[in-house]
Amino acid sequence: MKKTLLAFALVLVAMTGGSPAFAHTEVDHTTPAASSTVEAGTQTISVVFSDKILNLADSSEFVITDGNGDEVATSCLEVKNTSINIEAFLATAGDYKVVWRTVAEDGHPVSGDFGFTVSGSAEDSNFVSCKNQASEGSVAIATPKAEPLAAETKDQANVLAVAWPFWAAGALVVAVGVLVFVRRKGSKG
Repeated sequence: MKKTLLAFALVLVAMTGGSPAFAHTEVDHTTPAASSTVEAGTQTISVVFSDKILNLADSSEFVITDGNGDEVATSCLEVKNTSINIEAFLATAGDYKVVWRTVAEDGHPVSGDFGFTVSGSAEDSNFVSCKNQASEGSVAIATPKAEPLAAETKDQANVLAVAWPFWAAGALVVAVGVLVFVRRKGSKG
């Protein structure tokens, strides 16, 4: 009986925790922190991940919008090992939203969003956006995606839809194993 329970446990582990398909890169932290407040002016916006991300031509993107839904001027995106970073000029007080996407080292798309609040106001004639640098010919930028998160959100829902039967099957196997164990123990005693 112990061998049978051990076999059931090994099958359960093989179906869940041991599968690399369920190991995904996750967000470690953001700057600014979600729901925090920062001063108006130039701010570094970043997302730091638990694992490395790929630095492909246009696989990473930030879209930062103010409370009116207007896109904020940003510097060119920088991808480093486990983070994506950008400078943004946040001129006015209010709520801001960051929508981001990138590709994990294992090739899976990773995306999300977070918000923060800006206090005060600022004027900065020295801030040069990535679009301005491109128009001056000092950098080349890839064409940004119009809706970076639509496909990724659908893909994440599909992964969950595929994974739940395995969890249910594993729970059923464990329940049957416990039931068999209890019945055999009861019939011996």
